[in-house]
Amino acid sequence: PPEGPCFQSYGGGKEPAKKKSLGQHIVNAVKRGVVVVVTSQCMRGTVNLHHYATGQSLLEAGAVSGHDMTVETAANKLAFLLGLGIPKEQVRYLMEHDMRGELTHKPKERVYR
Repeated sequence: PPEGPCFQSYGGGKEPAKKKSLGQHIVNAVKRGVVVVVTSQCMRGTVNLHHYATGQSLLEAGAVSGHDMTVETAANKLAFLLGLGIPKEQVRYLMEHDMRGELTHKPKERVYR
């Protein structure tokens, strides 16, 4: 089974409002230890799961924001982190923090490995 899917949302983190089952699938995946990353289909901008109700439901389901990473960058970063064999909570944390310039979103603390 997949350990970490990345999917593209609408705009800043919206999921299809009519597809209510998506949130339940994410909840089930997260309960199994899967790291789910949300990126955007937009060329510019960032995923903000706190901004829209549908994005908030993704966040509550356990999804992680890919911020302004492309889906390709998020998938490669996720594969790298999962390959390290570190705990999933650490993977989730590192996915939302810039490690090597892949995010323009800067956390309050720096993360280096």
